[in-house]
Order: sequence, then structure tokens, then C-alpha cells
Amino acid sequence: MSTSTSAPGSAGQSPASQQVPGPAGPAGPPFNRRVHIVAEVLDRPEELDLLQQVCDAMSWPIREPVAGETTVTTDASWRLRVIEVRIRGVRETAVEQAVVTPDTLAQNAELSLHCRDATLVERVQRPQIEWRLRGRRRPLSRRISHRLKFWDPAANQHTSIRLEDARIKVVPDSDSACAKAAR
Repeated sequence: MSTSTSAPGSAGQSPASQQVPGPAGPAGPPFNRRVHIVAEVLDRPEELDLLQQVCDAMSWPIREPVAGETTVTTDASWRLRVIEVRIRGVRETAVEQAVVTPDTLAQNAELSLHCRDATLVERVQRPQIEWRLRGRRRPLSRRISHRLKFWDPAANQHTSIRLEDARIKVVPDSDSACAKAAR
């Protein structure tokens, strides 16, 4: 007599209790986009619990909408929930990708869920550069004080030129005849 053995808990579990891999699931890469989805779910405790389990498995926050947050209205037999879907994707297609992901998970879990509205959450970026000024800058003549030496064949001697404030000053060497005459 042979009996079949299976892994514990693999046969009797519903798809919602098993971790469904997704674009932002526990084993997936970190997210770079967040989309708030206003979804309606059937107003039954088991449906609301199943939605909570699916969102917890994907690490998505779920809450009731705040007053004035949405203009979506539902029947008395449905409840609104705001789900923050965290995905990794391109900004232009993030909303479409975020709507497809919960719809697919709800279909796999046989959950009565309908996405009614979706909005991309934009990051508020602060400037990263901080400028700090310390003291005063030195004048240009102190910052640029270069001296060039060259051979002047007409005077048959070395001559120095100092660059200051875009002026050129000719300063004769100490051993030249001009320097001796200037003394």
C-alpha cells in the first residue's frame, strides 16, 4: 500500500496565503514608484480580511480614504480602500502597471476588488546643494601675481614682466643697466 506525501500546507492553502511574487514583493527589487489606488471591495469581513492579507504579503499599506480625498462613490454593499502600491518601473507607465498588479492578485485570490482611481505619488525633492561662503575673496591682484622672464635682445639683457590687474609692468632685473639707472 502506497501513500502519497506532500509538503505540509501546500495542498490546502488558498492562493492569498501563499506569497505571490510581484514587481514589489518581498523577494523583488526595492520600489521607486508609489501609486495610490482607490479600490472598492465587497463589504464582507472575509473579503476585507483577504484584501488585508494580500496587501500585507506585498508590503503595501492599506487604509480607508480620508474625508474629501476621493470623489468616488459606491453602493452600500461595497467599501472603499486606498492601497499604496509600490512598484519598480518607469514614471510614464507606473499608473498602468500599478493598476494591473492588484487586479491580477485579486483575480488569483478570487477577491471581489475593482480599481476605481489611481494617482502617482510625486516625490518632493529638496535642493541637494548647500552653498556656504567663508570670508571675503582676495583682490585679483593678490590672486594673480605671475612674473614672466624673457631675454630682451634689444637691451641685451633679461627682462621681467609682472601681471597684475590686467596691467603689464616691465620690471628690469637687478643686474641690468636699467635697474642700475633706476637706483
